[in-house]
Order: sequence, then C-alpha cells, then structure tokens
Amino acid sequence: MLKTDNEFYNLYNVIKNNNEDSLYELIMNGFMALPDERKLDFIALKFRYTFLHGEMNIAKNDFSLIKEYADMLVSRIDEFRELYERLADYKSKRILFALIYYWCTFDLNRLYSVLENDYDQYWDYDILGDMNGCNYIDCGAFDGDSILRFTDNFCDYNHIYGFEMSPDTYLKFKANTGNLMNITCINKAVGSRKGKISVKAQGGAGDSIYDNGDVEVSMTTIDDEISDKVDIIKMDVEGAEKDALIGSKRHIVQERPKLIICA
Repeated sequence: MLKTDNEFYNLYNVIKNNNEDSLYELIMNGFMALPDERKLDFIALKFRYTFLHGEMNIAKNDFSLIKEYADMLVSRIDEFRELYERLADYKSKRILFALIYYWCTFDLNRLYSVLENDYDQYWDYDILGDMNGCNYIDCGAFDGDSILRFTDNFCDYNHIYGFEMSPDTYLKFKANTGNLMNITCINKAVGSRKGKISVKAQGGAGDSIYDNGDVEVSMTTIDDEISDKVDIIKMDVEGAEKDALIGSKRHIVQERPKLIICA
C-alpha cells in the first residue's frame, strides 16, 4: 500500500471507531496541547469566516466549532472515503487527506505540505489544459486579483464575467481590470436564486452573506445571468459555494465546465 493510502485509511479507521463525543475529546486534547499563540490563530477563525456557526472561546470554555467538526467527520467519513477512492490522482488524494487531518489535529504544517508551488494560484496547466479561447466566470472576484492572474496565464481568452457583491470592493475590481478586453464586471452576489441578501462587510476578501448584515446587495444565479457557453467557473464566495453551484446547474450539466471551487 502506498504511504498516502496508508495514512488516509489509518485516519479513516480512527474516525470510524469513535463517536461524536469521543472524537471531540480527541480533537480537543490536541487543540489544548497547542502553544498559546497558535490557539489564538484558530480562535480568530470565527471572525474571519462569518459563515462558521460554532465558537472557539477559551474564556467561556465554548468550543462548539470543534464539536461541529467532530460531528461532521463522524457522520460523513464514509462519504470522504468514497470521494478519496474516486479521485484519479494522488495529488488530489493528498490534499483531501491533509484537510481531514487538519480538521482533526489543527496541524497547519500538513496543509502547507500540499500547497501548490508549481503553478500560479488556481491555474494548474496539467489539470486545466489549454483554456485559450474560453469563457471564464469568476465568482468572488474581490479586487480582480484572480482575474489578472487568469489573463496572465491564458491571454487568448474569449470573455470574462466577474461577480463581486461588495459595492466598495467592486469599484476596486472594476478599476483594476479596466485595461482588460472582453470583461463584464457584475456587482452582484451569486447563489441559488435571484433576489436581495444582506452582507456582513469585512472590508476585504472575507465579505460574507449574513442573516443580519449591514449592506443589502442583489443576488443572481449563473444560469440566469450568463447565456454564453461557460468553460471555467471559479468560486471563492466565503461559504456560499454550494448555493452558487446550484444556481449554475444548467451550465454544469449541459457544458461541463472546469470547476475551481474554494470550500
């Protein structure tokens, strides 16, 4: 058995042989053994990613976020095993293992070990192939950084559609991509339906959909907004990726675009 397979199945067995409470205790023991400065890094997750529901609060002894991780792992570990066995390459298998291992141990070194160093962020030529002449959808365009890197790698694209929901960030996005040809900048969120939503503005890349946000923005779906054939869809929408994928169903089923999903 290859090392990567052995590591994955050993971790699978650990999770499979624990219930929610015992796995929570196992993860908590590892978390409490971390240096204090490392604990503070993870406590800040709740404020960075507002779609997380649980807490990481030492003062209140509230670690419900870790409990969420433990419950999720126990209830879905067989789905993760099925996904692992369906992956076609060991690079992808190593990434999946590293994520699950991180959820169990908070070991950032394991995550760092699978970071992409050969290609620019997202744009792995071995996976994407030659995408010149394509139509590219960027959901969560932020200030245009990923679009600029895309055009640097695939200079002969056909058209770019960029979605950024934050009004202030959208202005930066439009200004930074103003010299590009064949780009449509759209100041809307993407989801599973059209309508209005509230946004919790963080002043950066972490703007998130929120029940009681401080900014109201328009939301649309990829299927409603884009009539052209779609070749690549990139999504980094702070936890709303599932809804955005649902709203892209027609394009995905009919055209089978390459999907670059942050989750």
